[in-house]
Amino acid sequence: MVCTYTSLTHTLILFQASVVCTDTSLTHTRSFCFSGFCGVHVYLTHTHTLILFFRQGNPEAFPIPHIMTMEASCNFSFAGLSTCFMKLIGQELERLGPGPAAGVPPNVGDICATFQHAILHHLAKRVQRALIYCEHTGLLPEDLEKTMVLSGGVASNAFLRQGLERVCRAYDTRLVCPPPRLCTDNGIMIGWTGVEKLLIGSDVMTQPEETRGLRAERRSPMGRDVAQDVRTWNIHPKKINLLSD
Repeated sequence: MVCTYTSLTHTLILFQASVVCTDTSLTHTRSFCFSGFCGVHVYLTHTHTLILFFRQGNPEAFPIPHIMTMEASCNFSFAGLSTCFMKLIGQELERLGPGPAAGVPPNVGDICATFQHAILHHLAKRVQRALIYCEHTGLLPEDLEKTMVLSGGVASNAFLRQGLERVCRAYDTRLVCPPPRLCTDNGIMIGWTGVEKLLIGSDVMTQPEETRGLRAERRSPMGRDVAQDVRTWNIHPKKINLLSD
């Protein structure tokens, strides 16, 4: 199945930068310093920032925005979610004023928790649709245990893991996740592969003329594209409680 992809990791980074700081020059930094936040100086990575605030918040504090509802596909995008919550941050700052740090709403925990819930809901619907499609079309052999692998940097997020685990259980599917220490950003893994190849001189072009005639592909095909067939089935999954069993 071919899905459109917008980096969830980058969406989290941009959203968190908007939550904790109004200086857009910090949207691509790897850590934040909360000067004066709770009276201490704390340095946190983007992921740890979101987790810290999420634990203090209510994931149902705000209505979840529903994105890409016009077609029953497995495509997903986080740009719309990011835009919705950036607007929410501005609205809450205007309504409540800043909290303990400049540019941070006092209910930042609720915003972060709801943001994660919205991401989980967006992902879960598409995972449900994919599992139902595979069952209806016999895409997976019946004699094999259905298994879904969740990997990459976002797979280190325990909240997303737990929610998708509930989805998989509802469809008799096993969820496999690498240990969090191995769930690194996909971009880093690709870059490191390039470094290793460069060191041993494998599949490396060193001369400019070698690159002439090469064509960059925006999307790399993986197997047979069934995206249109998924839409034709018009699958509308049942509602699952993603927050508790």
